[in-house]
Amino acid sequence: MKQHFWDRDLTDLAESLYDWIARFWKEDVWPLFMGVSFFFVLAIPLLIVLAILWYLNEIHWAPEHGRYKVGLNTPCVTCNHASALTSVRVVKLSSHTSLRD
Repeated sequence: MKQHFWDRDLTDLAESLYDWIARFWKEDVWPLFMGVSFFFVLAIPLLIVLAILWYLNEIHWAPEHGRYKVGLNTPCVTCNHASALTSVRVVKLSSHTSLRD
């Protein structure tokens, strides 16, 4: 066995192992971590929108029929009662005075 195995050689081995781990972290792990974290930072607005839509779905929110409501395909109670008399478009215009203005 060499004279300075325990103090010099093992210290050099530990230092080279530490240098290898630090170089591996800086060259391989850190760029991967930065890329993944950048992806999640860019996804935050989408995650906020998805959270809002999930919350609205959980509370069973639905738009009401009436003025300033866009995209609602279900007719209101007045339209259901008068739908047997005429077409839906005429019923909606005749039963809602706010829609004719």
